[in-house]
Amino acid sequence: MTGIRITEENLLPALMKSSWILLAILTVTGLLLGSGNFGLSILVGGIAALGNNYWLRNIMQRILIQQRRDAASYALIRFFLRYLLLALVVLAALKMGADIAGLLLGLSVLVLTTTVFSLYTLMKSKGD
Repeated sequence: MTGIRITEENLLPALMKSSWILLAILTVTGLLLGSGNFGLSILVGGIAALGNNYWLRNIMQRILIQQRRDAASYALIRFFLRYLLLALVVLAALKMGADIAGLLLGLSVLVLTTTVFSLYTLMKSKGD
């Protein structure tokens, strides 16, 4: 049985796919072991974090591919818009009674996946 080969070419797709899988696992676990509110809070936080990451990647690709003259102001405006939208999503979730621990866990999905991928890369490079 061969393991998954993570290379520079498939790193971002593998990271995003793994993040969605982790989010699904955490959400189901939260629903089963916690409460419905806890599980849904994980889901909302995870979707907000992954959506934020997708938007950031989209902004960076536009800047790098289009070689915009106004790249700094373009990025700065979108930076504030991204965090404003993220803050509004979190605030709305809290106003609707979301569980804070669940939201934080969901918002951490990408961090957890990135950490695992980094450890994997470190362990893989030690074997070379």
